[in-house]
Amino acid sequence: GHIVQVKQKKSDAFQEINSQIPNMVNVSGLNESITIGPNNKVLVNVMLTFGSAQWGAHVILTRGINTASRSVVDNARGISSGGHTRVTTGSFAHTHTDETMQLNFTYLDSPAHSSSATIHYGINVGARGNPNTITINVGHDYGENSGYIARSISTITLYEIQS
Repeated sequence: GHIVQVKQKKSDAFQEINSQIPNMVNVSGLNESITIGPNNKVLVNVMLTFGSAQWGAHVILTRGINTASRSVVDNARGISSGGHTRVTTGSFAHTHTDETMQLNFTYLDSPAHSSSATIHYGINVGARGNPNTITINVGHDYGENSGYIARSISTITLYEIQS
């Protein structure tokens, strides 16, 4: 198939998330929708920039078909094994809390809809350890007097792929 359309949402907004996996929280600036033709697929590309006090973060992809109410895209997570939390991707933090890290992933989604549909995507994030705070688009030690702390962007890009 070929690309029919592309939609992208860029967020430079700061968000502080205090949630530990498996209880993950939506990154409010990275929700995007795309209306696709019957049986078409969506290539989802996410670049999340974040800071973490320790431990790192995990991400899951969420989707709603013809509704903004989203649920986890089950096939976009790892297999169930023992007590492990199933996520789309994750990252381990280093000890420099003033730096930002990135989680990136690409997933080809098949919403399997026989007519045109509006697909709503988002990502949820949770900390890998407790206590931990995830900061979106800035390093964890983000004080206003920290001139060396970078402010970044995150994106979610949706490509409609014709079947």
